[in-house]
Amino acid sequence: MTGRPRHLGVEVIAIAAAAISLVLTGCVPTREIPSGEMSDEDTQLVLERNMNWFWEELQLDDAKRPPDPTVEYIAPDQWATVLSQCMTDRGFDDYVESGGGLQLGNYLADEEESIAWYLCQSTYQSDPREFGGFNTSQLEYLYDYNRDILVPCLEGHGINVDTAPPRSQAARIDGDSVGWSPYYFLRSTFDPLNDAQDRRIYEACPPFPPGEPFDGFHIWSELG
Repeated sequence: MTGRPRHLGVEVIAIAAAAISLVLTGCVPTREIPSGEMSDEDTQLVLERNMNWFWEELQLDDAKRPPDPTVEYIAPDQWATVLSQCMTDRGFDDYVESGGGLQLGNYLADEEESIAWYLCQSTYQSDPREFGGFNTSQLEYLYDYNRDILVPCLEGHGINVDTAPPRSQAARIDGDSVGWSPYYFLRSTFDPLNDAQDRRIYEACPPFPPGEPFDGFHIWSELG
């Protein structure tokens, strides 16, 4: 990234990390983290966001989008097996379960296959109430954290971050249970898995505020 310092000294990193630690602990949104279960409305919003994300990834004309299917809940560890069978049932047998993942073969070779993939993903989802969904109040809290704490932390380390979307749009961006995250837009340029400096920045600027219900969520699970 232009203007980004790639070789900070150890002393500078240590001082910066300590300063950011004070910022994070002292400036996390002051209101109490909302608790409580997801309402039926919250649950439906998560499912619809997922479907929108699955469709947008295909980059097909919206006029070709089929009606949203009825969702059938599955556990996360069933995903590969169920999706493989779903695609096979629709005439695409290149989607083979292997070690908990899918071997995709000739992935999304044409429009018909892409739509089948959309329908399989949309139909078989995990229940947000059991497997990591945030309710609306928690997403709003997380939005404030990202905008007011995480973005300034990243920018303080020389990372350019896209402007935060309006609050009304944030929950629909990123397509998953955490709403908008600045890390999502850095995925092609920020690599804490393989770059030591990026890893230090990631550790200095946690993607989630401390405490429940955010413990256990990871942008990069390998760093969890």
